[in-house]
Amino acid sequence: MNDVVSATTTKTAPPGPAAHWSTALEALGACADAVAWARTQPSLAAAWEACARPDWMLWLLGRTLAPTLAEHQQLVRVACACVRTVLCFSPANELRPLRAIEAAEAWAANPSAAARDAASAAARDAAEAAASVSPWDVAQAAGLAALSAGRSDTVKAAVSAVINATASAAGRVATNGATWAAMRAATRKKYCVTVRQHFPHPPTLKASHASLGGARP
Repeated sequence: MNDVVSATTTKTAPPGPAAHWSTALEALGACADAVAWARTQPSLAAAWEACARPDWMLWLLGRTLAPTLAEHQQLVRVACACVRTVLCFSPANELRPLRAIEAAEAWAANPSAAARDAASAAARDAAEAAASVSPWDVAQAAGLAALSAGRSDTVKAAVSAVINATASAAGRVATNGATWAAMRAATRKKYCVTVRQHFPHPPTLKASHASLGGARP
């Protein structure tokens, strides 16, 4: 009799509120600033569209993509498109950064072993340029972009170097800190547009990603 009474009086607790999508970013190891901002966004898709930090976007792509060959090619194209915007800061007679970008773009168009080796050689040349010319950060960015033909994990570093190169140029013309900060923010937004042109939709956050952990953006 007691069993019958117990069975009829036991109630199932209502389900709790669904976790915000940003908890997946926290599980992936995203930095506190990125997670805090993500919590203000209703969905990953909305955040992808609104994000003004290309380093966060590329970090998420790097953490969640395999990547496939096609995705790797797109990542290289992102890096090259961003670096091309700062080649104007390189000395007119210094062509190694441009050659590095051209080699990376050639690999993205035709990802053969020969094209990869050519991009790697161009990356070494750009690294040598970074050690001997001013501004060095443009050559560094170009070298990282070329290196990304063989290693997709260098794309974020390449774009970060581009942002730094642009910020350095802004520092030479800015009249005060506020002007410099505004120019840096505008630069970041511009490169977010470039990322979205190649990756219009955010990567899928899967339950399996929660166990990955990893370096923060």
